[in-house]
Amino acid sequence: THTLDKDQLWKLQTIVIKNGTVATVLKFKNAKPNVVEYKIHFKGTDELVGKTVHCAYELMDGKICRGRAVDESPITTISKATTATANFYQVQKNAQALFTLFDGVPKPFDEEMNKAFEALYHQDFIHNMDGEPLNKVQWR
Repeated sequence: THTLDKDQLWKLQTIVIKNGTVATVLKFKNAKPNVVEYKIHFKGTDELVGKTVHCAYELMDGKICRGRAVDESPITTISKATTATANFYQVQKNAQALFTLFDGVPKPFDEEMNKAFEALYHQDFIHNMDGEPLNKVQWR
């Protein structure tokens, strides 16, 4: 099983933005309380060319925290916050702010990108890939 932590995701998005990849949000919905589901299509010159990422993530403190690809094992519930709807709209706003920056123009992962990244992903972010977690520290 592979996982992706916040540092690893940061490194990946740094490469993707430098390559001029375009990200298009195809779906972004509140799947259930404190769970957001989204589908993003990437076009560009790197390994994400023509790929669509379809994921579901639990929200924690108004940020994306733990998740998986939609067709993998179920999400473990970690939060029962009563502000689930407000968290969803904040996460949706932050996701749009980040992925709008992927406009196809090669650029560095600058302070604007870093602020958008930090606003979207919780410090404990983990994404399970083939059942094995990758964390933020491993990618930086």
